[in-house]
Amino acid sequence: MATVGEVATIEPQLPQLDVVHGPKECKECKELQTAEALLRSEEEPEKVAVVEVEIGSSQSKATPRQISTLCNKAYGYRRLSESEARSRLAMGDGGSNRVLHVAYRNGELVGCCSSTLQPPWTPRSCGHWGLLSVHPDAQGTGVASALIAAAERRLLDAGCRSIQIEYEFTASDPDSERLLQWYEGKCGFKSGSPPPKRGSEFRCCRKKLDEDSVYKSSGEVVTRLSRVSLSEASESDFNRSSDEDELERRAVKMCRVS
Repeated sequence: MATVGEVATIEPQLPQLDVVHGPKECKECKELQTAEALLRSEEEPEKVAVVEVEIGSSQSKATPRQISTLCNKAYGYRRLSESEARSRLAMGDGGSNRVLHVAYRNGELVGCCSSTLQPPWTPRSCGHWGLLSVHPDAQGTGVASALIAAAERRLLDAGCRSIQIEYEFTASDPDSERLLQWYEGKCGFKSGSPPPKRGSEFRCCRKKLDEDSVYKSSGEVVTRLSRVSLSEASESDFNRSSDEDELERRAVKMCRVS
């Protein structure tokens, strides 16, 4: 594994976010629309410039304001404050449980995604990725794929044996159906039960993590990695927002995935 400052080329697989939900004109719906847009745009990425992904730090070229603005524009509502973005970047200054992956193309910020070695709500050795955000102008060009490839590689190299994601599924909703095909199809995640035929459901999905299942970008990606093991991860550097408190509450209550 590469150490800080070294460059590792991730072999060119596919494209998330923290949680995705339902009803129109609401915060949850915006997340669903964001994820669905990323899914649609990542299906056939164009041949474009290399995406460079780094683990963000307080020394990153991208500023907290730029990252906050990008996330909020991608989600369509105020998803991340400038102070939260600053805190997330600072986690990359040393070995940290949770980091923010930052993507650039031609030196310009185009996306970000978080990865956590040991969240409070997952089983031991089960990592997590989320907050996938891609600038609207860069969607469909492989940025999401590059971010997820970097996040899953970090989790695998740190010793995680599985990954968990969560999303809201609404029966008969085209966007939800597309997300299900993406998450529980191409991305390789599995839930403990089939999707509901009516109504909505908060679905927890996991997949085993190894060299065969780790996500691989279909485009050319340069990734800057830092070394930290699962045994060094601490919940103390997992700074939760109110959204994440709600995520843990729902995940603990509803996730029953073997």
